[in-house]
Amino acid sequence: MAIRAALLVCILCSISFSSSSAQTDTWGREFYLSLFPNPGANPKGFLHIQSQEATTIEVVYGTSLPQNYDVPARGLTIELTDDWLQRITASKGNSKNGKSAIHVTSETEIQVAISHHQEYSMDATTAIPVTAGGHHYIVPTYDGSSRANIINSGGRTVVRLIPKIDIEGWPAGEERTVLLDEGEVYSVAGKDLSGFEIIASKDESLLELPGPPPPPGGGLIENLDCDPLMVYVGNELTTIAPCPGSSHMLEALPPVAAQGKEYIFLPFIGRESLNYRVVVVGIEATTMMQLTNMYNPSFIATETDTIKLSERIQAGRWPIVIKTSKPVVTSQLGFNHDGCNTGQPLGTVLGGPMAVVQPAFDQATDEAVVYVSEMLGIDAHYFNVAIRTSDVGKFSMSPSVSGVQFQDIGTTGYSYASFQVNPNTQYTLTAPNGRFLVTEYGHGLGRSYARNPYREVNNLNFEMKIEDAAIGEVEDDACLNSVLTFDIDFLKSGLSDEYTRIEWDFGDGETYTGKTFEKTYAEAGIYRISCTLSADEDKCITTHTLYREIEVHEIIADRIEGPQSLCPNTEGIVYTLINDGGYIYDWEVEGGTIVGSNSGESITVNWGGIYANAKVTVYVSNEYGCSLEPITLDVVLEPSDQLEPAFAYGNEEVCFTDRDYQIYYTPEIDGAVFEWIITGGQILSGQGTHEVVVEWLESEGTIYYILTLGDCYGASPELQVKVYDELLPNLSLTDVLCFGADDEKASVVTTGGKFPYTVTWSNGEIGNSTNNLEPGDYTVLIEDDMGCQKELEFTIDEPATLEAEAFARKYCFGQADGEVSVVAQGGVAPYSYHLFNSSGTNNFNLESTSPNFTGLMAGRYTLVVSDVNQCTFNLTIDVEDPSVLELNLISNDPVCPGESNGFIAVEAVGGIGPYSYQWNTNNSGSRLEGIGEGDYTVLVTDSNGCTANMSISKAEMFPKMLFPNSFTPNGDGFNDSFSPISPCIPDYNMIIYDRWGKVVFQELEGKGIWEGTKDGEDMPEGVYAYYVTYENQTSNGTFTENIRGYVRLIR
Repeated sequence: MAIRAALLVCILCSISFSSSSAQTDTWGREFYLSLFPNPGANPKGFLHIQSQEATTIEVVYGTSLPQNYDVPARGLTIELTDDWLQRITASKGNSKNGKSAIHVTSETEIQVAISHHQEYSMDATTAIPVTAGGHHYIVPTYDGSSRANIINSGGRTVVRLIPKIDIEGWPAGEERTVLLDEGEVYSVAGKDLSGFEIIASKDESLLELPGPPPPPGGGLIENLDCDPLMVYVGNELTTIAPCPGSSHMLEALPPVAAQGKEYIFLPFIGRESLNYRVVVVGIEATTMMQLTNMYNPSFIATETDTIKLSERIQAGRWPIVIKTSKPVVTSQLGFNHDGCNTGQPLGTVLGGPMAVVQPAFDQATDEAVVYVSEMLGIDAHYFNVAIRTSDVGKFSMSPSVSGVQFQDIGTTGYSYASFQVNPNTQYTLTAPNGRFLVTEYGHGLGRSYARNPYREVNNLNFEMKIEDAAIGEVEDDACLNSVLTFDIDFLKSGLSDEYTRIEWDFGDGETYTGKTFEKTYAEAGIYRISCTLSADEDKCITTHTLYREIEVHEIIADRIEGPQSLCPNTEGIVYTLINDGGYIYDWEVEGGTIVGSNSGESITVNWGGIYANAKVTVYVSNEYGCSLEPITLDVVLEPSDQLEPAFAYGNEEVCFTDRDYQIYYTPEIDGAVFEWIITGGQILSGQGTHEVVVEWLESEGTIYYILTLGDCYGASPELQVKVYDELLPNLSLTDVLCFGADDEKASVVTTGGKFPYTVTWSNGEIGNSTNNLEPGDYTVLIEDDMGCQKELEFTIDEPATLEAEAFARKYCFGQADGEVSVVAQGGVAPYSYHLFNSSGTNNFNLESTSPNFTGLMAGRYTLVVSDVNQCTFNLTIDVEDPSVLELNLISNDPVCPGESNGFIAVEAVGGIGPYSYQWNTNNSGSRLEGIGEGDYTVLVTDSNGCTANMSISKAEMFPKMLFPNSFTPNGDGFNDSFSPISPCIPDYNMIIYDRWGKVVFQELEGKGIWEGTKDGEDMPEGVYAYYVTYENQTSNGTFTENIRGYVRLIR
């Protein structure tokens, strides 16, 4: 790059550092991670979980079902299956990739890292928790298949995408937008994404949506939100000069709000090549940069320049320090030496290309706990530590390692150390009241990785401040009932005018809008506090949420126990503070002397002479600066031998179930004798000592003791004791009446014990009753006002689903003979039935306790089955007519006059076969034979008993003779003779004449047939005349008919 000679001291002198503790870092409870492709045949991935205590996490791989893991203290490494790897890899560039991300949630704070492996190609990164995500990112990647995966961590968000240099098919400066749902991933791909800008937005007008625009004030997209985006950047595969070996790059990117103005870059030791390159991307225009380059220990140069879009600075094997006038984004890239040696294959030298997005020293810390996970293919692991030179003496590391030697980086005010560490080891690095940064990296043959094992990701525009007037600034711990002041510091000028809306959530349900708020926590616990600052335009890019987690501590101390009435000059008396322990104690005594330590939970006192106002006082505090009001016990050093001992300690109110074992005591005094007197019960053990075990036999009683100490003695006041009656809860249950209903409930009425009662149901509800219980087993705990308890178990039953099956039958078409039979099951019997016509074809409507219905016409019916709980089941039933039963006449030819050789054939159709037929002639069957002229009827019956009938008249045929006009007596069996061809032929006279009128054939009163011969001789071909006469007898009388005609004989 072009270097300008002028030193910009006046511009850079305003750079400063925050010395407060981390408000946001890489520890959290929710994380999103997404990978881009790591080209090769056998990808592998590992999820590395670090935890300071045993915990449980839930991991969702893409759209898979959640996986739960028990994480031991220090951590757990999870090998990702091929399926999980595929689900979390955003394979499509410049496109949405669905929910191709890992979602990790934890019960406690954890740290999450991921490593992605191929042969000679790997990288690892530490995930940034959702609480440290943001709405504005600038990408600092390097040439070669660059990628940026953008994950939406919450509600639907519009994402603006703006390249600063041309991407294939995407000109520089051309803004595109995409709508992402929760968990969705958009992956940007290009040769070089340096300077690429990612902005979250709630402005749906930026989207190209189908259809007309929304009305004024209206929106087309519901649930738009400003939840943080999480961004991972790097390269699928790239090489960093000068050697050809290539590698995968993967880094979690902090938002712009976390980027600073001072960066320190250190060489990566333990590799073949120590050379590295730095990418610096300006966030704002006219950013001035002062660069101190340590070319070697004896030559350090400081140069200045204006940062262009993306500066690339090549360094040797020594550190670089960069200071800028405005925040910038940087990444550090380790050179590759693999493949440079001619003839040697890849994977023969230590180290491959590597990259890490370095945090600004503005994000330095005073303590980091780092667990170095063993990485596949990595042979050696290292730390680089950058620290202020003035803090070097404060730095320590546990467990210690050899080779930690800090070197100054010229006059920059910084020093550094690089040293090897062991895998599967947890290191704690500290610099009390100092600041440092740590980078973890490692090398194997042809491969390397680098990551920030711990970094703060504070928003460098704003800082949340919590002050306790008593103990000062609150970092992680606060005190119960202390007045805390919550405030926001604006770290840059002008922000207070721009960010006018400040909304607090204090983690206990209380919220507030405004810059400063005073609050007192009334319960101990861990509280997650958030503060959201937004500008008036309410855009995501001008919305920032700060998070703090504090633990509110309570000191639990009840009273001082010890004798309160003593003879003067009594020695060796012990006083004990009844408390939870582990606190800081400071005792004082008036009227006596403390023997031994005054800083324990107990002290021993030698009392002086007669003194009515003697007392013991203890001041209690804890390591966090919390304290209580002094606790005091008044003591009287009696002027006579008459003592006035205090009440015995023990329960004045006793649960019925605990009445048979109650302990009462008074502080133990060496050499003292205690005589216990009791009414309403009996002493089981301990008489004569300072502690007795009592069984109470009545509902009321008293107990006191007589103390004798040397020549002094006295009786304590009576302690009145009440034993409460047994808790007797009466449980009333209403089971689920109908399957799937929410009408089940339980209630309890309690007597005995001490009113009022607290009733807690195992479904989480509190009160004398609970509703909407799902079927199952439950418990109810009844606790009275003094803590006596009684637990009952019960079961809510649910009937089976009420169901019914109906069987419909219909016998005869058009008849009211339909039947419906119902089989019901489930619910609670007995059942009732309501059947009504729902098609409007008839008015049938009947309620019955019988499951059988008769007399139905065809139609659609609705059946309602009810059980005793009035649960219902509805069913639609179609009662369908069979087809109409009908008779078809198949044959009924007329008979010849006077004959009885006719028949009638019929056929039944419709109804339900088989059929039976009955004729009025007492015949059966579908065919009636041997009949003559007359009237006949037939009745058909189907298998359902449905009937149909038909009347049939059998007529006589009127005889009429017909003759052919030719015949061929050639002996072929076809048309060989001449005779009448009509049915019902009576005897006739037939005479045949030739053309000259000569008779060639004659037959009288018979049924003559001419075969074309005369006297046995064949007659020649030709036309012949015939004359036929006959008498025909019918039911109408006898008549004679004469027929003449011609017939041709053909040979």
